[in-house]
Amino acid sequence: MEQVEFKQLSEMSVEEILSLPRGALRIEQEVNTFNNSVRFNAYLDLLDNKLEIRFPIDRATYFVIAKLRNKSAVKGSYVVAFPYRIVKCKGNRKSDNSDYVYYYIEGYACPKEKKVYLNEFLKGSQVDLLDCYQLEGIIDRGVVNNSDGESVGYFDDLG
Repeated sequence: MEQVEFKQLSEMSVEEILSLPRGALRIEQEVNTFNNSVRFNAYLDLLDNKLEIRFPIDRATYFVIAKLRNKSAVKGSYVVAFPYRIVKCKGNRKSDNSDYVYYYIEGYACPKEKKVYLNEFLKGSQVDLLDCYQLEGIIDRGVVNNSDGESVGYFDDLG
């Protein structure tokens, strides 16, 4: 199979973005009654709810998505369709000249307007789960030059 040249999400047309795989993105306002704080998150469930990706967002983003996607934000949560892609990258640490691989997920919560770009690096266990279930459609970006070679990589959440 021929390798397709990597294209930045921002350079893709709306039609190309809308042709990506889609998942249900759950946008939630979470109130902690113990310390009376509020935080906002977006959750994408993949692989029949075996894999949950959390995107921290701010209050303004919570309401922007609701407004642009014509959803009610009054009840504290809503769901929108989220076109996304998973990207595989290769890097090299300059300190010891070792190679590493990392993955991230990205998409627009408001794809028609190309607004509210969400992205998150995947943890090692999340990548292992994708491998176990042989998820197709992961885009290989190839070698990515990183200025310090240390700030991103393949890390397992178990330490």
